Amino acid sequence: MASELGFGDSTVGAWETGERFPDGFALENISIYTGLTPCRLFCEQSARCLPGQCRLLTSRA
Repeated sequence: MASELGFGDSTVGAWETGERFPDGFALENISIYTGLTPCRLFCEQSARCLPGQCRLLTSRA
């Protein structure tokens, strides 16, 4: 996944271990790659989220 999204293995590894969190641009790309909304990826209560109510915002800063 790292190479397909253009990130280094160490960057993705840091996300996986909780050392770092993807920025808005990376989070948007992960969502597109997986077909999941940010809420589905990270929110513990995502099963109860309604479309359009996701509190995690992405931006291309």
